Parts: sequence; structure tokens; C-alpha cells
Amino acid sequence: MDSTNDPPEPRHPRRSKLDPTNGIITGMIIGVFLWVPLLYAFWQSGMHAGGEATCNCCLSQIAFALWDYKERHGHYPPASLADKTGRPMHSWRVLLLEILDPNLYAQYRFDEPWNGPNNRKLVDQMPDYYCCTNDHYRSEHLTSYFMVVGPDVVSRPGVKATRADIRDDPAETALVVEVADAHVNWMEPRDLDARTLRLDDPTARKPLTVSSHDPGGPGIVFADFHGARIAGGNVSPTLLRALITRSGGETIDGRTLKKAWDFHP
Repeated sequence: MDSTNDPPEPRHPRRSKLDPTNGIITGMIIGVFLWVPLLYAFWQSGMHAGGEATCNCCLSQIAFALWDYKERHGHYPPASLADKTGRPMHSWRVLLLEILDPNLYAQYRFDEPWNGPNNRKLVDQMPDYYCCTNDHYRSEHLTSYFMVVGPDVVSRPGVKATRADIRDDPAETALVVEVADAHVNWMEPRDLDARTLRLDDPTARKPLTVSSHDPGGPGIVFADFHGARIAGGNVSPTLLRALITRSGGETIDGRTLKKAWDFHP
């Protein structure tokens, strides 16, 4: 049979360069490249904001424990307990376990150093509230929260500080501050030394200084047990000095602090 009379195979017309389908596909590709980075930025921002809220909860628990300790003992908790030679042996973070985690507190032995044979077994049992969720080196034993020790701050060596020792406004005098990526064991009796604190360069990583990855700035627990963050993370030398001293007579601009919580026992 002659196939020359068969009808030709239907051909699909070539899509014109002006075909609107091409524009839709191109637009979708461009949209992916534009929106994915934006969505990631929004997601990351939300994660940081959520981390900041969680960090505030951690600090508020610490604030409650500081207040409760003061009510029980008649003074603020010392930054550390020392042995007969003056060597720091036990951290304030361990002392607060009396209120925050009595079971863990009962396992800790004060007749040996913080890293003694028994106490070192507790290292990985750090309570969650001793580390900010936005800390880049968050782990089971590294803390984000420190006291400041020195001659003109609330926590002085060998002194059980009371409210009468604070001549500045307690609402503007720091008890506990946040330090990002400190790499310090939560049980170690190590804090910020006001004598070596980099007041000239608060962004310096050594020695440790007040800092945070939270967008709201570093968190602080004050001597009246309320909490705030340094707005925008702008930790100027003048502000830092005013926050840590107990009798410096400085005045703090309220705009530099963003209240995180009030304290009503």
C-alpha cells in the first residue's frame, strides 16, 4: 500500500520566545533566588528572637534564686567560696542549686574542689538556665552567666554583701551579666574580674567581657532582681563601668537599657 497518501504526522508548534509560559518559569526561578534568602533571614531572626526570650527566662530564674538566697541567708550570694588559703573552690552557680535544684545540690560535696573526684561527675548535669540558647558554643557544661568581682562591685572577695553595701541605685547595679562563648565550666568558680575587664574595648574576647549573640544585647540581672538588656548591644566603657560599680555615683541613661522583666516577689 502506498504510504505517500497517508496524512502527515501532526507536529507540535514550537513555543514562541514570547510565550507567556516562558515568563512564568523565569519568574518562578527568580522568585526562588530572591525569596529563599529572605525567608532564611526571617527564620534566623525568629530563631534569635526565640532564643532571646528563652535566655530571658533563664536569667529570670537566676534572679529569683538570687532573691531567695538573700532572703534565706541575709546577704547576696558570694561569687565563690574559698579554702583556707583564699583559693576559690565553689561557684555561686552551685550555691543557687540549693533553691533551683535541691537534688543536684545534695549530690555536690563542699569538702572537695568543684572539679574533685565526686563533683566532676556532675559536670554534664548543668541546669539549662545556666546557658543562653543563642550561645554559639552551647553545651552540657559551659555557662553564659557570670558575676563581676572586684573592690567596688557587689561581689567582693570574702564579703557577704547586703543591700546596705550598695550606695548606687540597686536597679542600676549589676549582679549577674551575660558573656557569649565564654568556654567556662558552669561549676568553675570563675567570673569577670573588674580589675582586668576591658572597659576600653568591651568587644575584646580576652579577657572575658559583657557580650551576647542576642539581638537585644547582653542580659543583666540587677541588685533589685529585675532584668534588662543593653539596647542594641552597645556596651560602651562608660555604661559598663556604671553598671558594675556599687558606689560610683554614676547616672545611667534609661534609653540604653531595655527592660526584660520586672521582679515582684
